Amino acid sequence: MGGNYFDTISWGKDAQDAFARARERDLSEYIADQEADRDYDDEPFQYEGYSGTVAEKDSFYSFEKPARMSTRALLSAAMTAYDAGQAAGTRPVLAWNGTYKVWANGKARTRKANQLQKIAALRAARTYDDKWGPAACFEVTGKEAQEFKARHGLTGKRNVKVFCFFSVASC
Repeated sequence: MGGNYFDTISWGKDAQDAFARARERDLSEYIADQEADRDYDDEPFQYEGYSGTVAEKDSFYSFEKPARMSTRALLSAAMTAYDAGQAAGTRPVLAWNGTYKVWANGKARTRKANQLQKIAALRAARTYDDKWGPAACFEVTGKEAQEFKARHGLTGKRNVKVFCFFSVASC
């Protein structure tokens, strides 16, 4: 079986609560998709643990997202660092030059990570190397969190935090 990159945003009173919510949601969506796609002359669908989503993870590790770095920018930097390491046949820390792309208005711009952003991206990049290992997690804050809460009817609710989980999962 292969691996599938995923990232998902969830909410909860803490990261553990958000993780449980994300796993339940992604598994429910995966099973619903499988049920909808199957031919009803076939045997009933049985989940075997290869959804390629956060549902396949049983744990996560947390780190801080640097201030002034968006969620998408951090995920892009982490994937770029991981790819650099893969292309060079070594660890990302030895191969990545610190640049990554961000997209705005349909155009890609190259950015250079500062030291804190590099550390976070390299911490995040290690999750892409192990589809059986833990997911990575960071808290989404500021405008991004406010927008997520508004879209999900969570504005004004107390003790609601927003988290991003990402990794590679078996599929």
